[in-house]
Amino acid sequence: MANIEIKTALKEVRVYQWEVAKFLNIGESVLSRMMRQELQPEKKEEIFRQSTR
Repeated sequence: MANIEIKTALKEVRVYQWEVAKFLNIGESVLSRMMRQELQPEKKEEIFRQSTR
């Protein structure tokens, strides 16, 4: 499964994907499609920063 560490971290800190999408200034469906394939390390770091806020 792609990006399992991101999905697990979001569940642990109770941050929804829509909140991450809003932070990244993209649509929810865009983030959902992005998460289907393994993300680049830079993009992962950006998502992790949002989930720890």
